[in-house]
Amino acid sequence: FNSATDPYMGTTSVGVQIKHDGKEWGYADPTKTCYWPDATTDLVFYGYTPFASAVVPGFTKAGGMVFTNYVVPTDVAAQKDFMWAYTSTKKAPNVAMAFNHALVRVNFKAKMVTPNMKVDIEANGITICNIMNKGTATVAPVTAPATPAVAWATAADATAQQIIVPSAAVTIENATVKDVSLIAADQAVMLMPQTFAAWDPQTGTITAVTAPENKNGYLKVMCKIYSATAPVTYYHGTATESVGGAKDDYKPIYIPLSSIKLPSTDQIWKANNNITYTLNFGGGYADDGTPILNPTLFTTTVKEWTKTDGGILPM
Repeated sequence: FNSATDPYMGTTSVGVQIKHDGKEWGYADPTKTCYWPDATTDLVFYGYTPFASAVVPGFTKAGGMVFTNYVVPTDVAAQKDFMWAYTSTKKAPNVAMAFNHALVRVNFKAKMVTPNMKVDIEANGITICNIMNKGTATVAPVTAPATPAVAWATAADATAQQIIVPSAAVTIENATVKDVSLIAADQAVMLMPQTFAAWDPQTGTITAVTAPENKNGYLKVMCKIYSATAPVTYYHGTATESVGGAKDDYKPIYIPLSSIKLPSTDQIWKANNNITYTLNFGGGYADDGTPILNPTLFTTTVKEWTKTDGGILPM
């Protein structure tokens, strides 16, 4: 750009597409090739990807590059790795552009922390609940040595999403040496950066939480939890599927989720962050906030010896 209303390349709503042909980068449409106006003129370059897609349709040029009402698809397969780049004033001949991730990536691992217990997690059995789906991303110009960044603002008409995490069925037990990854390496859940509070099991049921006026976050995990040794006892869910194929053997547990890294107060749902949550199975809650796997605890006291006179024994 050389001005907000008169870009040197592209227009104020769509850029010029640059593609890689397997060997080098070049113009997707040779008729749109741009040339330096002269050897000394400074230009500022913005970039974004994917180019003109249904997910990232384009931008407006007002105080930077502004993507208004970006919507995150609920279907993870339809999500795109939205990226941006910005270079301060550059002169001919070459422009190096470093792209940054505009979204936050979320991964899940799990382990069983309760001795002699197992958990089976259903395929695609994790749902991220009450995550906002719509906002505006702005890449504003900066003056060196300041670092360019993307700023997100949640849209007023954004709605809370329920994101089903693509995952295979897995069994986890206490003897597992390492945490088990629940998402394949070639899959990714990419969501809009935002801040949100976690559902508090002590103050409301899941039904209340999902109301429009209360969008606190939580995970829903379809699983069954049972003893690892015979005789097997099921503490959550059942051993077999019901007649007709309904998967009544898996039952949901609910886990509070916020944009804060616990136990700190750091906000981590920021652009370019790749977050991995580890689910330590051994608890969780029902939809009414009642703890699941609530252990039987004992409080013991020891009474003092009672002194008793044994009487006189005849001799």
